Amino acid sequence: MALVLLGLAVYLPGLSAIPAVDRDESRFAQASRQMFESGDYVLPRVQDRPRLNKPPLIYWLQCGSVAIFGDGPGQYVNANIWVFRVPSVLCAIGTLLITWRIGLRVFDPRAAALGAALLAVCPMVVWDAHQARADQSLLLMTTAAMWGLLRAWLARGTDTGACVVFWLAIGLGVLAKGPVTPLVAGLAAVALGLSTGRWAWLARLRPVLGTLAVCAIAGPWVALLGERVGWSEFGRTVVSETLGRSTSPKENHWFPPGFHLVLFSALFWPGSLLTGLAFGRAAARAFPPGVRATDAGRWTRLRHRLCQRAGDPRSKFLICWIVPAWVFFELISTKLPHYVMPLYPALALVSARGVLAAECGRVPGVRKVGSKIGFGIWVAIGAGAMIGLSIVVLIAGRVDADAGWFDPSRGLWLPGAVLVVGLIAAARAVQRGLMMRAQVWGVAMAVVWGATFLQMVLPSAGRLWISRRIAEQTGGAAVINASKFREDSLIFVHRGRVERMDDAAAAVADTSGRMVLMQPEDAARATAGVRVVTIEGWNYSNGKPVRVLVAEPPSKEPRE
Repeated sequence: MALVLLGLAVYLPGLSAIPAVDRDESRFAQASRQMFESGDYVLPRVQDRPRLNKPPLIYWLQCGSVAIFGDGPGQYVNANIWVFRVPSVLCAIGTLLITWRIGLRVFDPRAAALGAALLAVCPMVVWDAHQARADQSLLLMTTAAMWGLLRAWLARGTDTGACVVFWLAIGLGVLAKGPVTPLVAGLAAVALGLSTGRWAWLARLRPVLGTLAVCAIAGPWVALLGERVGWSEFGRTVVSETLGRSTSPKENHWFPPGFHLVLFSALFWPGSLLTGLAFGRAAARAFPPGVRATDAGRWTRLRHRLCQRAGDPRSKFLICWIVPAWVFFELISTKLPHYVMPLYPALALVSARGVLAAECGRVPGVRKVGSKIGFGIWVAIGAGAMIGLSIVVLIAGRVDADAGWFDPSRGLWLPGAVLVVGLIAAARAVQRGLMMRAQVWGVAMAVVWGATFLQMVLPSAGRLWISRRIAEQTGGAAVINASKFREDSLIFVHRGRVERMDDAAAAVADTSGRMVLMQPEDAARATAGVRVVTIEGWNYSNGKPVRVLVAEPPSKEPRE
């Protein structure tokens, strides 16, 4: 219950206040809306464009959320985006509970609870739980698959429950985001087999029956979609989204190896306090020295250390969960920060166990100069993320003082003061070697900052939310878009009622009575009697300033 409440405390603030985010979230939500309205649950579409690059599980979950909570006109400003985010919140909470159950099997109740709490509040999971995308469903299915794999790894006989959990999670993981769940689980299983020389335990998973179960889960949708769009088109999409992303960067998302490692300290804060030292401790317990002969070469000693039956099997499972998949994600060409998120549950448990061990003085290296520098960086990252990022958004977004109940001249003083006091307390605890206290302070500060930033600061940064401001001007009615602002959030907030045209003059002369979006250079071509409103902002998708003119047709009554 405590973990559920913690998850709700960090996932609910901002859920309805943050507008639809470009570009992926808006595409997912609009495709789900059109799927529900049309009753076509096979082929997702955004307007008339098929969206084949993601499997359907997230669309089905979001359609279920719409069926339960509705998607009426509501407040047109954010177009009920919260309804489409509900599945992500539920999947995130489910991941916390499964992580806790895994922690009970590999460590003890304290490490299990702390590990799940660290996972709950880390910025990567918190932000992704606020997004109507497929990544939280992928995280849930991958974590569930690893839970089943762990049970089979530790069992002394056939565990039917482990088989059911594992293969059901694999099948749903394929429907969530293709090959990622089988990849993570498969790499971990191979690593466990290579590191111990034991392969018979894999038979406990009933691989033949399991493969048939996965085909039964994902096969019907694949067959229906292949018939609808053609097998050649479907095959090209699958190859592009799997091998294509691995061998060449997609959408300019190329970064060198080490990208995920550099970002980890910030994206997993505050759990990254002792992750490095904790990982080294877990690796030493999983792979103890196997050859002590002085005449053995370095590579011989390394090979014997990595390939032996000795070592803590639970720590070995977590290491094999993390390392092979992490190396794979570092080596592929296309890199996005959330790619390594399926490894976060294991890293959270390893980090939590390290914090508890440090309290007892069983983590070597805590007092070294390098570790103290790392602790200073941890405090600086917390201060930069919580205070620095909020200030940047306040300045860049030019927060409106009249936006809802939030007044930046008064509203931020209290949470800002709490954050400063908490960061100072965490820094003092680290300096005194009280790692558990520092970690608890970090979790508390993450909750305070998350609620403040997501509910108060970010939604009120008006210059960042161009589509919402356009919807406020148009009332969410149908529009003709003759501007260069072509983000998908514009389609979502207008419920798909956006027609693209390149000729602004022809669009203004349109007799349908719709409003027209156009560029500033097209204003001189507007006919007499047309009222033009200028909207300026910042397009965070491409990092460029935006200026859009909204032209009302002559027949429309002027707005006050």
